Amino acid sequence: MNLKFILSWLFIVLLFTNCNTSSKNSNSNSKANENVSNEKLSSNDLLNSKNFAFPNGKLKCLVISFDDGPEHDRLLVNKLNKANMVGTFHLNSARLGKRAEWLSSELGNDIFFVSEKEIKNLYFGHEISSHTANHVGLNNQKDSLIKFEVSSDIDKLEELVEKPVKGLAYPFGAYDNQTLKSLKDLNIKYARTTESTQTFELPKSNFLTLNPTCHIFDAVNFGSFFVNNDPKEMQLLNIWGHSYEFHNNWELADSICNVLGNNKDIWYAKTMELVEYLEAIKQLKYTNKTVFNPSKEISVWIKNTNGNFVELQPEQRMPIDFKSSYQKVNTIDSLYPKVSTSIKYHGDWTKINYKNRIVKFKNSPLNFGDIVFVGNSITEKGGDWSKKFNMPNIRNRGIAGDVTDGVLERINEITHYKPKAVFLLIGINDLFNLHYQKEIPSVKYVANNIIKITEIIHKKSPETKIYLQTILPTSEAYMADNIHSVNTIIKNYENEAHYELIDLFNVFVDSNGLIKPSLTVDGTHLNELGYELWVKTIKNKLK
Repeated sequence: MNLKFILSWLFIVLLFTNCNTSSKNSNSNSKANENVSNEKLSSNDLLNSKNFAFPNGKLKCLVISFDDGPEHDRLLVNKLNKANMVGTFHLNSARLGKRAEWLSSELGNDIFFVSEKEIKNLYFGHEISSHTANHVGLNNQKDSLIKFEVSSDIDKLEELVEKPVKGLAYPFGAYDNQTLKSLKDLNIKYARTTESTQTFELPKSNFLTLNPTCHIFDAVNFGSFFVNNDPKEMQLLNIWGHSYEFHNNWELADSICNVLGNNKDIWYAKTMELVEYLEAIKQLKYTNKTVFNPSKEISVWIKNTNGNFVELQPEQRMPIDFKSSYQKVNTIDSLYPKVSTSIKYHGDWTKINYKNRIVKFKNSPLNFGDIVFVGNSITEKGGDWSKKFNMPNIRNRGIAGDVTDGVLERINEITHYKPKAVFLLIGINDLFNLHYQKEIPSVKYVANNIIKITEIIHKKSPETKIYLQTILPTSEAYMADNIHSVNTIIKNYENEAHYELIDLFNVFVDSNGLIKPSLTVDGTHLNELGYELWVKTIKNKLK
């Protein structure tokens, strides 16, 4: 038994074993009003875990919030209601019923905020939350002003809707350390920012900096992916915006509702409901083989010993065993780039697509012994490579816009699953960057990165057959020299390397050194004839 195994075993024991003696005769299915003094998993561990689900065992949650309370909210609420969607509406109590001066000027006609007398009925079934009384930016402000703006707003809103108001959205998205301190003093439960994460990950830290996934202008794109993916753990789509942004564009609101509404797989939550649910997960208490829910009101859906999600009711204890599943989750999570990972040479669009593709890869991991195609958009747009070759177990790991550094960052998944073969085609986006942005250092840097990818695969998965494909030509003459230079370097290195070179360039190039027009849709990406030629060229390698 080696030291690494012993330390791992001790860690699991410490993590899941109660530090205090508990009764061996406790009834696991009975409710009990008791305090359980034992060790808890950290909140980060919990919210990364695949051992929980949202209410009724759902793995998807949608939160959508709108700020300011303009008259456009009336039509928006009607649309949300028809789609069975729930919203959070952040209001400024001192502006209710008044003319929205700047908005009226911007839109060219008189626009008013919703009135005091209507908000209770208008927002029935939705959440009312604070946005400060006068829409004041909360950064660079004194404690007294912050507390006045927030507390006076909450007091007035609670009077109008006759319900507790526990959260807010930052006007202008502005806050600082003093803001956070003041909000803690006021016992504010959450505060939504305007800083988009562009991921479906759950918040793991302070709910006073609750970052949304995206703005409403990006909601259809993110929503389509959110609806169609098949998650293995809880995912959150948190959207924010203003209803007046639908002015003269209500088709966008309809599209959002059509994509995301009336879906039995989604938990439609108010922001406060989400926060309270995640807090309930954090408060669960564990003994050696059981879990206890100390909440007096909130049930938590948790995976039982049979691997099914079941309801753990308030003040209920049940048997649980997280050992094997927790270890597996940690192993899988470590194979993929963290959400905070930023690839130096990615553009803004690629940063979003990279994160979304990583989420998809994580939700549909490779199997040991697969054949894996790794690359950029040329690979990703190939779609189902198993179908193209009429063979099972061929997986697509292309990410549109990706560069060699991006592949290096995500190579752990490839090497972990020890694929039978890897087909690598990468580098064209590096060369576009080198020409336009001039951030990539040199063609040698690109070639060395490509070689480095193959060396890492061979070192960590020596039985994997590596096929390195030369960079394809494009229709742009200015790209030809750099493509030729990279291809020459990787060709010359083949005898010293652990890859077999497939010279796709020579298959796709015309007499002018450019891609054959009949094989491309735009001078870079392939059409169906192009993919058919690619398959024909390498098919004998898959036998």
